[in-house]
Amino acid sequence: MPHSLPKRTLGRQRRKPLSSPPKRMIMQERSRRLSQPLRWGLREKVAVAVVIGGLLIALVVLGVKGLNTASQNQAGCIKVTFASNVGGATIHACGAQARAICAAPGPYKGVAGLLREACRRAGYPYGHSPS
Repeated sequence: MPHSLPKRTLGRQRRKPLSSPPKRMIMQERSRRLSQPLRWGLREKVAVAVVIGGLLIALVVLGVKGLNTASQNQAGCIKVTFASNVGGATIHACGAQARAICAAPGPYKGVAGLLREACRRAGYPYGHSPS
């Protein structure tokens, strides 16, 4: 059995007149809603908890990263950042390599002041051959 399709009317379609006004108007009870404080539902509480949790996690990650960076600089490492002919450059060395750079700073004459300070912070003598 073929299904019967509704006929399309050309132009404007006829609308049924409303038999009665809608039961609830949009602006009804507006003054009551505006005079009362907002109520926090479960959705709002969860959203606030997620945002606060994310901020706390970010703070913990940044704190741990900051502590690790500080401990690397104190554990016998030198790090010197300076301007070079193609932009910024960095000298970073730890342990025996840092000790060797501090002992023979000849190739780094242009940044002697910065390197001397980095060697002092790491506890290595500057410009003295290791004995």
